Parts: sequence; structure tokens; C-alpha cells
Amino acid sequence: MKEKFLIVAIGRDRVGLLATISTKIAELGGNIVDVRGESIRIDRLRIALISLVVEPTEEAPKDFGEKLRDMMQKIAEELELKVSVVTPSELE
Repeated sequence: MKEKFLIVAIGRDRVGLLATISTKIAELGGNIVDVRGESIRIDRLRIALISLVVEPTEEAPKDFGEKLRDMMQKIAEELELKVSVVTPSELE
């Protein structure tokens, strides 16, 4: 069975945020098997709450998990997000 990864991203909402994250995951060789997104307002600030369940495709690199974590860290820095990437076993 393929290892799955849970990605949670929180930050200022903007147009194309989920598309940017999804495209990068696909380019790495990941398949999004579940996604949830919500935008909430706190005073004048709109906050995006995004969660994705991702698994590697057959074409994904063997070190997919490590590359996924590195890539999401770069995205977090570029887009000023707070991001966590965990496996279900890390939550048990």
C-alpha cells in the first residue's frame, strides 16, 4: 500500500493558492486523493485553510516524502503560509 501524506496549509487567502499547491504536487509525481478548503474572515483578513491527502504515483521519485516536505517548505516560504506535512502513522 502506498504511503499517504496529509498536508495542512494556513495563510492569507488569495486567488490561485490551491491551484499553485496542486500543480506543484502533480509536478512532483503526487496524486491528491482528498482535498478540503475553506476561507474564513478574521476582521478584514481572509484566511485560507487547506488540507490535502496525497499519495505518490508510480512515476514519483523513491524519496517522494522527503521531496514533498522540502517542496512544501519552499511553497510556505514563497507564499507566506504555515504548512505541515505528516503521515497518518505520525498521528497515531
